[in-house]
Amino acid sequence: MTAAVALACAVGAAGCSAGVGLSVEANAGVARLAPDGDGAEATAITGGASVALEFDWLRDADLGGGFGPQVLRPTGAAGEVADAGVAATPMRIWFASAIGPYGWKVRPRATMGASLANGDGDLYADGYAGLGVSVHPAQGRAIHVLAGPQLVRATDRRLDGATTYQGVGGQVRIRYFHMWRRGCDPATPEVARERASTEGEWSCR
Repeated sequence: MTAAVALACAVGAAGCSAGVGLSVEANAGVARLAPDGDGAEATAITGGASVALEFDWLRDADLGGGFGPQVLRPTGAAGEVADAGVAATPMRIWFASAIGPYGWKVRPRATMGASLANGDGDLYADGYAGLGVSVHPAQGRAIHVLAGPQLVRATDRRLDGATTYQGVGGQVRIRYFHMWRRGCDPATPEVARERASTEGEWSCR
């Protein structure tokens, strides 16, 4: 699957099994961060949401990109500093793949992704990996749930001299995907195998 082919499907080509749609995601996590300079390590909570354009191929893989707000708030002594914390709107991208030919309504899945906000305000960047499942309650609809480790680096520019936090932690993400053309989501694994092994791979007919 390529972005060009998926985009052609989105704008009304004959149809394809690389379904295109919108997704919304929420994330929450906890990280152990060390501020630059002489500050002590602190635990921080992270949370955010995003809206993205997502491409799904035969329930085997999906690729997405979008943006949304993200916050990081140190707790304890580090969080008592006035205005301590980061609030940014990073761009996000991820790739996920089903783990083996297991299940159809519920499929095990591995995901990796990253976020980056680099502008005039607070800065935020993360990279993450996760294991979870994709649940398909209806054709063209999916709920993805994953959990795993994350790397975080964030700069609070509201503080004098700015404060940068960096460290590792864990997070949970839940994403809902709504495909524009339901027919591009195979109704059964047999249909998916047929599309993947014939010259009509990109056809929904």
